[in-house]
Amino acid sequence: MHIDLSVTGHAVESVLTFFLIGLIGYVLAGRGWFTADAREMLSKLVTLVALPLYLIHNINSSMTKSELAQLAYGVVPPFISILFMLCLGLAAARFFGVPRLRRGIFCDGIVFSNTMYIGLPINLALFGEKAVPLVLLYYFANTLFFWSVGNYLMAADGDNSGQPILSLDTLKKILTPSMLGFIIGLVLLLLDVRLPAFLDNTARYMGNITTPLVMLSIGITIQRIGFSGIRFDRDMLLMFFGRFVASPASIILVAGFFSLPEMMHKVFIIQAALPMMSTLPILAIFHNIDGEYATVAVSASTLAGLVTIPLSALVANLVV
Repeated sequence: MHIDLSVTGHAVESVLTFFLIGLIGYVLAGRGWFTADAREMLSKLVTLVALPLYLIHNINSSMTKSELAQLAYGVVPPFISILFMLCLGLAAARFFGVPRLRRGIFCDGIVFSNTMYIGLPINLALFGEKAVPLVLLYYFANTLFFWSVGNYLMAADGDNSGQPILSLDTLKKILTPSMLGFIIGLVLLLLDVRLPAFLDNTARYMGNITTPLVMLSIGITIQRIGFSGIRFDRDMLLMFFGRFVASPASIILVAGFFSLPEMMHKVFIIQAALPMMSTLPILAIFHNIDGEYATVAVSASTLAGLVTIPLSALVANLVV
């Protein structure tokens, strides 16, 4: 078994780089640089513009149809792993008696990872642009389940109980700007349409601002909550165990039944071990459940990523 410890070292360097960018956001937010309008603008710029354009550029410029066909079967292991984790999360919520207004948050925190805003820059730093299609395979499964089953679980705890798992509204949520950028890139690839250089360069340059803006936003969010607001109770620790231990363990178990390429296997392990999805608090507030608890959980898991992301890279090297 060959263990490339340089990848783990690279993961540590990448996390420290992202931490410093987040620290800049934290400090500037403390100095009052970011009003509510400025925070909303940053979020919209990343979500609606930079990230979708980057995905269009990357898929259109770095993949071929034959490579796409070879990767297509790779979406199966994430689907199976996420289904398993959903069952585990629901069982744990019932067994440990998680309060009703936190059950959906608890389960979703265990199951769903921040595959795009943290996962994409981390895997780019570790493996380069060849990792982007692999990141998108896990992202597709993660997003599909989150906006259907994950959304339903939180709705069932709050004011929107009785909401169906699949509906037109669910479809609209699944078709996020990032997902649409992914789909547009795939359509262009399948049609053998290459973007003109000026359009491709525009998409690439805009996409390059994604990572720093995301890290700044995380720092701003943590400053708003404050470290004193982060508390660890039993349920939070259980969520952390599910997110950072059980989730990557499940993808390792599932991937053992498939003959996955080495990089795909490593990317999936790292994707499964990332912090919680950043949209959990927004969805919790929308469904009128414990939004403060969701915010604290996401912030705490993001801080924990300073340690867990390098560890997941090490585990990926040891296992694969």
